[in-house]
Amino acid sequence: MNKITWIIIAVVAAVLLVAALGLSMNDDGAKDPEYVLSANINGSDYTYAEMMDEFGTKTVDGKEGVSLSAMVNDTALANPETWTYVIKADDGYAMAVNWTVMQNGIVTLVEETDEDTGNETAYLMTVFPDMPSGYKVKNFATVIKAQLTPVVLNGLEYYLDYMPKRVEEKTVAYNDTYSATGWSLSDMVNYTGLANPASHNYTIYGDDGYNKTVTWDAMMDGVLIDDTVKTVFSEDSGFGKTKYMIKYVVTIVVE
Repeated sequence: MNKITWIIIAVVAAVLLVAALGLSMNDDGAKDPEYVLSANINGSDYTYAEMMDEFGTKTVDGKEGVSLSAMVNDTALANPETWTYVIKADDGYAMAVNWTVMQNGIVTLVEETDEDTGNETAYLMTVFPDMPSGYKVKNFATVIKAQLTPVVLNGLEYYLDYMPKRVEEKTVAYNDTYSATGWSLSDMVNYTGLANPASHNYTIYGDDGYNKTVTWDAMMDGVLIDDTVKTVFSEDSGFGKTKYMIKYVVTIVVE
């Protein structure tokens, strides 16, 4: 073979080698969770790697992740502090937070090894400092803005459409003919981490300023109903009276 033929063979071999290396790198990249796991941000799908490039990262509670507020700021949303932000998982689980909480939150990549099977798993999860564990939304899928009115209790905002799993629904007997099903008021208190809840009274305020104070025993036998955001206490609690049915509750103050 002449010199030109050898040059052609060498060039083709080099191209094939580069292509093979590239394919190998792509295969490895395809297995890297940063390039596999994704979420829908502002109407577009982003891998975690693309999120980091587009929105930047910061460290929260010792974990590095993508800034949630940067995702919102990317839309140039006017008055972001006036909105509520719903953080959704791919299985439908969701939690809602205000803008102050949002500014401190991140989405981080979690990689784990199952101690029993040895199988490796990876998922995206939200992290918010100084918030209960229910705000760690595993398998993060998207964030959307909404106009929601919270019920504030011991500094924590509750949104009735997005209650934590640890706040359960229960039914209380107001009297012989009426029973009400709603969110457990004592669960709501306990979820805030309040120490010694039995040592406190609780003043419940409606949006018109009307308020009543009840005991811990009442809170343990009381509920908050979704439709009118109304408190109902059982007859046995001693607070099963019309005057303690406070509608459109906005605040519950720990006394």
